[in-house]
This record gives sequence, structure tokens and C-alpha cells, in this order.
Amino acid sequence: MNKHKMLTASDIEYLENRFKETFPTKDEFSKFRDSLFNKLDIILKEVFAGREEQTVISA
Repeated sequence: MNKHKMLTASDIEYLENRFKETFPTKDEFSKFRDSLFNKLDIILKEVFAGREEQTVISA
């Protein structure tokens, strides 16, 4: 069974603090942005996979 990941309060606090910081270079910001979107993509894929499993089981 898939273990669904959720954003925790500490994740949100980290993101808020990180966005308050200035990024010295455009490259550093791009790396952070890419990392963030990769994590969100993984979470979305797991959520949709979980919903597909629920649909199959309920059918």
C-alpha cells in the first residue's frame, strides 16, 4: 500500500522561511524551485495512484 505524503507544518514553515531569504544567484533559485516542484510532483502522483486504487476497490 502506498504511503501518502502530506505537507507538514514544519514543511510549510521551511518554505515560508526559505522564500523570505534572498537567493544569491539565479541558478541557486532555479535549483530550489526545481527541487520543490519535483517533490510536489511525487506527492501528486502518489495521491492520484491512491485514488485509482480506491476506485478499483469500490467498483
